[in-house]
Amino acid sequence: MPSLLFEIGCEELPASACREAEAQLRERWLPQLGDGRVLVGPRRLALLVAEVGEREPDRWVQGPPEHMREKAAGGFARKQGVAEDQLEVRDGFLGVVVPGRPIAEALAEDLPAIVSGLSFGKSMVWEKDGLRFSRPVRWLCAKLDKDSIEFEVAGLRSGRLTSGHRFTGGEVEVVKADDYVETLRAAGVEPDQDERRRQILEGLDEIGGWRDPANVLREVGKPIAGKTGTTNEAKDVWFLGFSPDLVIGLYLGYDKPRSLGRTAQAGHIVGPVARDFMKLALADKPAIPFKMPAGIRLIRVDPKTGMRVAPGSGGASILEAFKPGTAPPDDYSVIDDANGASLTVSPDADRAIVRSGTGGLY
Repeated sequence: MPSLLFEIGCEELPASACREAEAQLRERWLPQLGDGRVLVGPRRLALLVAEVGEREPDRWVQGPPEHMREKAAGGFARKQGVAEDQLEVRDGFLGVVVPGRPIAEALAEDLPAIVSGLSFGKSMVWEKDGLRFSRPVRWLCAKLDKDSIEFEVAGLRSGRLTSGHRFTGGEVEVVKADDYVETLRAAGVEPDQDERRRQILEGLDEIGGWRDPANVLREVGKPIAGKTGTTNEAKDVWFLGFSPDLVIGLYLGYDKPRSLGRTAQAGHIVGPVARDFMKLALADKPAIPFKMPAGIRLIRVDPKTGMRVAPGSGGASILEAFKPGTAPPDDYSVIDDANGASLTVSPDADRAIVRSGTGGLY
C-alpha cells in the first residue's frame, strides 16, 4: 500500500501553536488516515503515514425515515444518483452505500480540510479567501508514494516541493513520501521534534552551566495542563491545573483587596507556586498521559447548527466531543415534500445540534 506525506509550510509558528497543532493532528487527523507520525517544527506541520488504502472506505449516506418512503424516497434517490429500489433500510431510515473513491481522489478533497480545520488560540487572516491560521501558510507538499497530490488552498497549489533551512536550504523536492525525513535532514532541517529537542539539550550540556529560568522545559516533567487568570485591577491572581488524576486550584491576593501591581500577572506570581506543588505531589507518580475516554469522537461542527462541517467548506467551525451514538452523521438529507420545500431534517441530525459545551476533561 502507498505511503502518504502531507506538509503545511508556514512562517515561524509560536511554540504554543506548535503544541496546539500537534495535538489536533495526532488526535483528530492521523487516526482518519492510518498509522504514522506527526512531525512539528517552527516552519512546518506534517503528517507521515506509512500505509494508506488504495480506496477510501465505503460510506453509508442516511436519508429520510422509512415511514416517509412514499413522499421522500424519490427525491433522496435522485440526489444520490441511484434508483429508488436501490435504497436500503437501516435502523428505520432509508439510505444508500456510496462506494469509496480512489484514495488519490479522496485525499485531494480531504487534505485541504486539515489546513482549514486546524484551530489556534490566536490566529490571523492574511489572504482574500479568509483562511485563519496561526501564521501565514506559504507552501503545501503532498505526496502519495512518488505521485504528487494536487489541490489548492487559499491560493496555494500543493505539489512536490518543501523548504529546507531558511538560510542555507531553499526549495527542495520530495521525490517520495518515505524520503521526507531524510530529505529535510540533508537540507539542514531536523523534522522530528523529539530528536530536535534531544540535540538541543545535548548541545547545552556540552556547553555547560545552562539553566531554564522561564520554565519552558516544563520542570514538572509530567503531563499537566492548566489555566491562569488575573482579575480586574490585578487584585487577585489564580490558577486551576490538573493532571490525569489530580486537580488543584490556587487563588492569591491581599486579605483587604488591593492591586498586586500594574505589571502583576498570574503566570509570574501563582505559576511558580503551582509548579512547585505539582512537582512535589507527582514526584513519585508515574507519567500518566491524558487519554480520551473510549468511544469519544472529536468532530468539527458548525457552531450555529451543530451540523458536521463538510471537508473544504468555509465559515466558522468548532471542535466538539461526542459520546457514542450522539455524533452527527457523515451526510444529511433534507426531507422534501412533493413541491421541493424543506420540511425537516432526520432525527439523528437534529440530535446532533450542539446545545451545550463539551464539558469534562479529555
